[in-house]
Amino acid sequence: MVKYTLRVKNQGSNEEYEWAIDLRKELEDRPEWYFTQGECERIRGELQRQSSCRIGDSQMRRIVATWIEDIKEGYRHSELTLDLPLMSEGDMDNLQESGNQAIPGIIAPDLSEVEPQTGACPY
Repeated sequence: MVKYTLRVKNQGSNEEYEWAIDLRKELEDRPEWYFTQGECERIRGELQRQSSCRIGDSQMRRIVATWIEDIKEGYRHSELTLDLPLMSEGDMDNLQESGNQAIPGIIAPDLSEVEPQTGACPY
């Protein structure tokens, strides 16, 4: 079995995260067989855990495509730089406020004590 390593750099923070896999000879020739949906989700979960960043579907496809291409070329180490948003930033779109969402009623202003200051009466 041969060890292949992927290093993902976060463009925003310059931090690096790694994931390694061991491939048998038949999977070295056809690495796309290794990257099943379940394996891709496992890799995504581990990279998200390491980085505390959200890895979207398009970024995951790019990671897998780059890694497959490098494995086919015979590279044992692959490196990729991505702009990864923090998990907290990514969840802002899904934020649900649980407080009172009722719009308050309109309160008419009290104008009884308003008087002209310069002698002119407003109409």
